[in-house]
Amino acid sequence: MSLTSDPSGAGIGLPNSWIANSIFGLYLVPGLYLLLMNGLGMIALIVLILARHWSAPWWMGTLAVGLITWILVQLAIMPETSWLQWFFLFSGVVLGFVALFWLRRTGQLKLW
Repeated sequence: MSLTSDPSGAGIGLPNSWIANSIFGLYLVPGLYLLLMNGLGMIALIVLILARHWSAPWWMGTLAVGLITWILVQLAIMPETSWLQWFFLFSGVVLGFVALFWLRRTGQLKLW
């Protein structure tokens, strides 16, 4: 919520210069994305998994693609990288494979 309440990024120590020349200009849009997809989206996924809802693996796959895309955009735009970016990229890939095999196991996706 820090990036939505303070889109300059100063509140969490992010230099404004990292995003000033990007298409975003401020950290507001990335902050909203993080809040909705990686925050509330993952909470919704947990609820779907616990409820054993048929759409849980689809939601997991969607969030995995979103996380991978998010990190790849970060790596392309940001002038510095962190080990956390590589950790979350790896996490997104793992989530994607788990979703793929889960969909395959439940018969919702027939690729092979």
